[in-house]
Amino acid sequence: APSVAWPAGSLRGPKLTAEIIVHDDSDVEVIREPPPEESPVGDPPSPAAPSASGSGDVRSRAQAVLTEAFGGAAGGAELAVALTNAFLEAHSPAEARARIRSLASALRVNAALRESVLAAGAAAAAAVAAEDPREWASDEVKAQREEWAADAMAEASRTQGEVRPCPECGGRAVHVSGSSAAFKMAKAYAHYKCLEVGCGKETHEKE
Repeated sequence: APSVAWPAGSLRGPKLTAEIIVHDDSDVEVIREPPPEESPVGDPPSPAAPSASGSGDVRSRAQAVLTEAFGGAAGGAELAVALTNAFLEAHSPAEARARIRSLASALRVNAALRESVLAAGAAAAAAVAAEDPREWASDEVKAQREEWAADAMAEASRTQGEVRPCPECGGRAVHVSGSSAAFKMAKAYAHYKCLEVGCGKETHEKE
């Protein structure tokens, strides 16, 4: 930028503060005060409006999913609202979403369950929300689960070990204990194989 000539005996810093006159006796005199700084033009930006609560989206989506699962049956939309409210009151949002998805899937494929829930109406919404989702399966699926459990028990009777509570779900599990070689001394262990259809996990514990 081109330099600006100032009168002899005047000083100017990098920022305009005031014009200063330097006298021969080294005294200085401020002869002009700087103009006041201008305020920013316009009002400060207002804080962003808070986003809509996610709970409303969860509620509306759950109601839509359940309404669709009822297949357009009379009273299905109203019952979907009551069920959604009951699930969200009884469980955390994440748990409620998972259970509502399970219920919607069961309602689509299990006609007996769908008719039963519709017949019970909104008065039974809290009871449905408290049910074990495995109870929503059809009779055929329940019979298959019982067959699997019987097979598992038969396999357990042929397997070394005893039946104890599963560390994961508290159900029945085959328990086998022993020791394994380790540095300087053997380490005891316990192995659990769950027999419950809803779990089926294997847990290995070391001392």
